[in-house]
Amino acid sequence: MKELFEGKATVEFSLPIEEILPSREQVIQNMGYLENNIDGYFIELLEAELDQARSLIVSKGIYAEYGIKAISRDDGYFSAGGREFTPGPRILARLTTAQSIAVFACTLGAEIGKRIRYLVREGSSVEAYMLDSIAGLAADNVAEAVQQRAEIASAAKGYGCTERFSPGYCGWPVSAQETLFSLLPPETCGISLNASSMMVPEKSVSGVFGIGPGMRRLAYGCGGCEIEDCPMRRRMT
Repeated sequence: MKELFEGKATVEFSLPIEEILPSREQVIQNMGYLENNIDGYFIELLEAELDQARSLIVSKGIYAEYGIKAISRDDGYFSAGGREFTPGPRILARLTTAQSIAVFACTLGAEIGKRIRYLVREGSSVEAYMLDSIAGLAADNVAEAVQQRAEIASAAKGYGCTERFSPGYCGWPVSAQETLFSLLPPETCGISLNASSMMVPEKSVSGVFGIGPGMRRLAYGCGGCEIEDCPMRRRMT
């Protein structure tokens, strides 16, 4: 579905659960186990939580493209959509040659977060851990699905896209969510920001990626990142 927001066409859509639900093998690996080295009892628990996730997740995504009006690595900012962003040198370096940015947000909906909190309150810590791991992977998959749709549209113009960047990572303050969400319709995909600029529902992802001729994704690297307890870092070590 497309609508005009401050003169920009936003693209909002729902995603089928089959596209974003991780496999059992992916969840096992994400939790730090090998499939042939995990007890059958825990496999049964995991299958039950995957079924729970299938019934609870209602995934939605949105993106809007804005031309980059100015960018300065020396001054540490870029401007787009009448807003100024200061995402840090690592992100600016990747956006220097981009013609525009895609601002995106996506979510799994509120119910899966409620279920995880309920399991924690009930003392079902193993099940809560499994469902949280499933939700984390699914949220990444929703963000990936949003970008893939934008990449198809960009490829039709002969453009490529960079990897995604989100506030809270690579030295970009979480407070930047306020500016980012000002470039999307209010309550987009049912997402709001709390007083700490954190997204509600919590199983949501937002950010930007660059678009332009010759743009391509690079692998995420942990060098220079100050976040030690990061899921991406844990997966790579």
